[in-house]
Amino acid sequence: SDEPLYVEVTGVSHKRIEAVVNGVNLRKHETYQSWKPIPLTEELLVKLGFDNSFGMQWYKDGVRVSMATPTTMLFWRDEFNEDEVITLKDKYVHTLQNAWVLITGEELTTNN
Repeated sequence: SDEPLYVEVTGVSHKRIEAVVNGVNLRKHETYQSWKPIPLTEELLVKLGFDNSFGMQWYKDGVRVSMATPTTMLFWRDEFNEDEVITLKDKYVHTLQNAWVLITGEELTTNN
């Protein structure tokens, strides 16, 4: 189906994931060992509202993300202070979302 998939996770435990998928409640019994992180791609950065007019740096709402190295991201506010740069050890969506909340106090959502 070409219909977009909208998922809101409403609960996570060691035995199951509870979610609302396109408005329908879903309980999926799955162990955490089968969960896989979502790799952060340029396409996902665009969907998350980041602009790539700075070469290897992405920008959104006064926050910059550098994807210059293969295994890490650097994350900081425009008011650059060397002590305030966060080094993220992997390039996954959840890692960026967690850093975004830490820096801005807000949830990072897609621009749909």
